[in-house]
Amino acid sequence: MVMEKNALVGIMSERDIMNRVVAEEKDPAATLVQDVMTTRVSVINPRITVRDAMQIVTEKHLRHMPIVQNGELMGMLSSGDLTRSIVSEEEEYIETLFEYISGSYPS
Repeated sequence: MVMEKNALVGIMSERDIMNRVVAEEKDPAATLVQDVMTTRVSVINPRITVRDAMQIVTEKHLRHMPIVQNGELMGMLSSGDLTRSIVSEEEEYIETLFEYISGSYPS
């Protein structure tokens, strides 16, 4: 994340470095972050659901997305965070169904 006076002004990713520095054969030591960072940053509100966040990440092909509330940066969410959360939720659901089917679900 690239911040200026507590405001999110951009994000610098491996993709930015590969596409805007390496691919263009720019000198990394002489290239300014502001010249190659992504300035149109997709952000999410902390009240969004995990599934809705995953949909945004998937549709926009993002690996990281800042969490912003009332203009304040709250944190960073990764596609890996979302995947782990969904997999954990699904595993719990499957285990509950298995217990129900096998008759071991507490009544």
